[in-house]
Amino acid sequence: MAALGVRVREVWVYDGFKVNASAPVRGCMGVTEGFLCADPWRQSAILAHEAGHARLRHTVKAVAVAVVLEAGLVACRVAAAPWIVLGPGPFTAGLAGVMAAEVGVWVAVAALGRSHEYAADRWAVERGGITEGVYQVHLAALHHPPTVTLWNRLLATHPTPERRAARLTRWLRGGRHTHLQGVG
Repeated sequence: MAALGVRVREVWVYDGFKVNASAPVRGCMGVTEGFLCADPWRQSAILAHEAGHARLRHTVKAVAVAVVLEAGLVACRVAAAPWIVLGPGPFTAGLAGVMAAEVGVWVAVAALGRSHEYAADRWAVERGGITEGVYQVHLAALHHPPTVTLWNRLLATHPTPERRAARLTRWLRGGRHTHLQGVG
């Protein structure tokens, strides 16, 4: 990770044979037992992806967005409180408004997660030293639960491997590298 510009002081090993790792946060990183057993090329692809999350400051951005969205939800709850107290009709309207706001937050957070995954994929190939072919093979090996409904798709924080591979291919073929250029 140091070669990718990311400092890691501690690595935690989690149970499980799924090949996975988590982006370093404040020098701590997690990997699964499955990651430790994976082929070195696959480990490199995953580490480059996780380094992308770290270098693009995805954790910091996600926490900042979550704080702002939670403050908005608190404001919705406060604004709805008088309606909820007034009785069944206004109660239903107030409660429905708060519930709609909460669903909106879930969808927004999931969309942010998906955009972070796409950006970390791009970073792994553009800056992480992983070839497109190796990264595409890594994506093809990922196991992802089937996305059967629009609702599941809206709330998924990770795009399917097929979507990630297609987006990465389109991005590389189109030569759109500009939004990552300022990132060291």
